[in-house]
Amino acid sequence: MLHIKIHQMYQQNIKVTQIATALKVSRPTVYKYLKMTYEDALHEFDQKACSRKKKLDTYRD
Repeated sequence: MLHIKIHQMYQQNIKVTQIATALKVSRPTVYKYLKMTYEDALHEFDQKACSRKKKLDTYRD
């Protein structure tokens, strides 16, 4: 999970810019995940996964 990778790299004293480049995310995203707790990250991930609309949703019963 991205949250865990970011925190591990940050604890190894890797700079935010280097983390963003290595994980191919923006610097604001890295800062956002550094401010979050693990539970917050899980909650955000669950919300995005559930709220995403899919092409076949119109055909569900």
